Amino acid sequence: MNITIFEAQELYALGFSYRHYQNNFHKGMVYCYEGAEWVIGGNVNEDISNTDLKIINEGLWLPSEMHLVEWLIDNDFVFSIVNIDNFFEFRCKDSITGTEYHTKVPTLELALATVIKKILKKKGKNV
Repeated sequence: MNITIFEAQELYALGFSYRHYQNNFHKGMVYCYEGAEWVIGGNVNEDISNTDLKIINEGLWLPSEMHLVEWLIDNDFVFSIVNIDNFFEFRCKDSITGTEYHTKVPTLELALATVIKKILKKKGKNV
């Protein structure tokens, strides 16, 4: 699953960046463009089209759960995810500074986005 437009806007407003994927887009990435969600790629046997490139350049990237997990790993965070009573309890620790973050929300993508927003708000290190 991908985060919502609202969550993405909040992340970007706090300075979220994941240059690896933003500079090396791939088929299957989801963007918000002109009020609709678009999946890049379409046919796996074709190159990325000019329309896809326009969406990538002008749209808002909506990272997936895996993109957010990779961002945490790439920025030296360790974490655990537990599903309790239909809620995801997400605990995350900066392996360099020792700072801990926690949230408990109904979806995994929201848990990831919420913790990353807390990390960005703390401004404890350059991520």
